[in-house]
Amino acid sequence: MSEIDHPFPHDYGCEMYPEIATYGGLQDWDALYPFDMVEGANPDPNSGSKTYFDQYRNPGRWGFSVFATTTFRQGLIPPAPAAKELRIGAPLWGEEAHADVLWLRHLPGQPIGFLTDRLSVSDRPTGEGEPASIVQTGTPAETAVRMVQAPQGPVYVAAADKAATATGYIGGAKIEAGALRVDCARFGRILRRSPPSRSTIGSSKGRGRCW
Repeated sequence: MSEIDHPFPHDYGCEMYPEIATYGGLQDWDALYPFDMVEGANPDPNSGSKTYFDQYRNPGRWGFSVFATTTFRQGLIPPAPAAKELRIGAPLWGEEAHADVLWLRHLPGQPIGFLTDRLSVSDRPTGEGEPASIVQTGTPAETAVRMVQAPQGPVYVAAADKAATATGYIGGAKIEAGALRVDCARFGRILRRSPPSRSTIGSSKGRGRCW
C-alpha cells in the first residue's frame, strides 16, 4: 500500500490526477485514494466546496478524473520492468524514523529510480539487529513516463499506446508524448485518452485540433 500524503489545496490536488494516475500505473499500485472527498453522498454536488481540501465539488476533478480513473483502472500505463525493495531491520524504527532517509543512505550518489523502478518498502523486517538493505530486481530501463527538461521548465510526460499526458511548464513549448503532439502558446495542460479499442495514434477524434 502506498500513500501520497501532501497538504495541497483541493484545486491543485485535482490537477495532479493525471500525474498520480499515470505514476500509479508505472508503480503498479493496486488503488489510489484521494486525500479528501468530503461528503461524497451529498445530493447537491453544486453546493460549493465544503473545506479547503474538498475535491468532490472541484471543477478540476470533473475535467481530469475521467482520464485518471480510466488510465489507472485499465492499466494503460504499463508497470516499470525493474523493482527496488527497501527491507528494514527490526525494530522498524531502529535505524531511522523515516524510510526515505534509509533510501538515500543505501543508495549513496545513485538515483532512486522514481521513473525506472517499482519502489516498495517491505513490511517484513530482515531480522533483529540486521541493517536495512535494498534489493534490486530486474534491470532499470526506459519506461512510459519521463521528465523532459524543456527550456521554460520541467515537463512530466507519460506516453503509451492508448493514453498520453504532458504536464508542467508547457507554455510556449513543443512537447512530444508518443502520438500526442503539444504546441502550446500559453500555459495549459493537455491530456488525451483514446477509446478502449483503439490506440492513440489510430483514433479519429481530435486529430488536427489546436488548443
